[in-house]
Formats: sequence, C-alpha cells, structure tokens
Amino acid sequence: MLAEKRVRQWLYVTALAEMDSSPMSQELVCFAALRANFLEILAQKYFAYSPQKHSEVSKLFLVGLFSLLESMLHMPLQEILVSVPLDAHVLEVLSEGTGPFAPWYQLMIAYEKANWALVKQLAAMLRLSSHDLASAYVEAGTWSLETFGILPDNG
Repeated sequence: MLAEKRVRQWLYVTALAEMDSSPMSQELVCFAALRANFLEILAQKYFAYSPQKHSEVSKLFLVGLFSLLESMLHMPLQEILVSVPLDAHVLEVLSEGTGPFAPWYQLMIAYEKANWALVKQLAAMLRLSSHDLASAYVEAGTWSLETFGILPDNG
C-alpha cells in the first residue's frame, strides 16, 4: 500500500512538472512538492492512530501539492479547480481557505512566512511540537530536492 501511495504521489508531482517546463514553473512545482510532503509528514503524526489515517494524509498531501496551481498554470484557481476531481474538503481549503484542512493550510503558510506566533497557536491546536515542524520541514525539503534531482538520493 505504501509503494502504491508513493507511485501515486510521484505521478501527481510528475504531471505538474510536465505542464510547464520553464525554470519558474519547475521551481514552483519543487516548492509545491515540499509543501505537500511537509503536510503529509505532519498529518502522519497527527493521524497516527486514526482509522482514516491514509485518507487524511493523502488529502493533505494534495492540499500542499495543489496550493500553488494558480501560480503554476497562470489561471484563476476557480477555473482550475472546476476541472480537477478533488475531495470536497481539499477543494474547500484551496478555494476558500476554510474547512477542516484550513488549520493545516494556515500552518504551512505561517511556517513559510516565519509567523511564529501563529505557528505556535496552530501547532498547539494540532498537537504538534516545534520539533515536529522543524524536522518535517527539513525532511520535506530534502525529499523535494532529491525528487527533482537537485540533491543526490542517499536512500
């Protein structure tokens, strides 16, 4: 099941990377992949004992991955999301910034912007420590850079 999940994730990332091969778009895809993996790692910890773990983790991966679609495709997000079959909660957070995944999305953005007061508040709400966040971001960054061949794969 894990191998299938990784293949699916790789396909999502590859499909996005193939949409536009310009350096800026490739940079955005790499950053979106980092966001996706960051949320995935955090969600694995948060949903560790939940029966919906795999489903929620996959959905949060998509939230991160598709969070930069508007910039990547140079189209309004509403136009893009109409043609993408996504879970209702994923669509809701991407288009309106609301719903059950909103705290995750807000945490991701606050962490990137070094808004530490908001990061602390959201992390507490999601029962995540500062160590959880830092280690997830480093791991996600490394994974993203390795995925795009910027760093050699040490695995």
